[in-house]
Amino acid sequence: MKNGVWLLAISLLLLAACQFQFGQQTQMPPYIATGTQALDARFQPTSMNNIYMCQEADLLLMLKNLGTADIENGVYSFILEDQVIQPTQKRERQKTFNLEGKSQYNPTGGIQQVALKVRNPGLPSQLEVYDTPVIFQACYDYETYAGVPVCIDPDLRNLNPQKTCRAQLTSLGGGQGAPVAVTRVEPSMTPDGPNVKPTFVIYVQNLGNGRAISQDAVEAACGTSETATLESRVDVNVQLQDEQLDCTPRQARLEEGKETRIVCRAGKSYGQLEGTFSTILEVQLDYGYMNTAVLPVTITRLPGQPPC
Repeated sequence: MKNGVWLLAISLLLLAACQFQFGQQTQMPPYIATGTQALDARFQPTSMNNIYMCQEADLLLMLKNLGTADIENGVYSFILEDQVIQPTQKRERQKTFNLEGKSQYNPTGGIQQVALKVRNPGLPSQLEVYDTPVIFQACYDYETYAGVPVCIDPDLRNLNPQKTCRAQLTSLGGGQGAPVAVTRVEPSMTPDGPNVKPTFVIYVQNLGNGRAISQDAVEAACGTSETATLESRVDVNVQLQDEQLDCTPRQARLEEGKETRIVCRAGKSYGQLEGTFSTILEVQLDYGYMNTAVLPVTITRLPGQPPC
């Protein structure tokens, strides 16, 4: 008898829980693959940008990954005018960092605070006030992924008035959650006997607030090397239905404020048997990226202050 009572009680509790669950509205995670930023680096208002001669000061930055790719083994460094401002610990001047990218279940992305303690070793005797910038640079690998809806249309003569789609220009606004964005795709169906081979002209552009650089220059760009060649190049990989397309150029050079044109050709032919259909063109761009933040610092000598 007792077992029956317990079973009935458990059944009622499960039924109540199910009714409560189904009565609630399920909240879907936000769509995050949008925007044109990666790392956001800002000096915090608590940073001491007005200091006295011989004084130490704390500089604080907040780093946020506003894009969808993870930052792994990124490098940051501080550029200082060593005659007037120096880090109290040299090893703090350059470090590596990691920051998780945005995801549906972490829509804010990774956040990290960076601190640097600096000291003024003194001012030349003829100076009462001196202004100097503290420059923060961060360099890291990043990637852009764009899934672009396209139409494969072997019906070049338009004999089928009821076909499911037509090959036409696709414009992509708002970015894909990364600074280098795919801005538009122009498809064309090249005749190949009775079939067609798709060709896509893909336009990409740096829409972020930093600089795109080659991946092999990431460490040198924010390091101590003075001979680093900072070319704005991205590696291009494009797939159509599991086929790797032949793209020219495979390494695309970006120009400031301009779109870069990439032509990708399929090796596979499509005929009337496949019909006209929609599919996804997968575009992946791999590159390095560099962001900079600047804090103006004013150093003041107190009246009658002796050397440090």
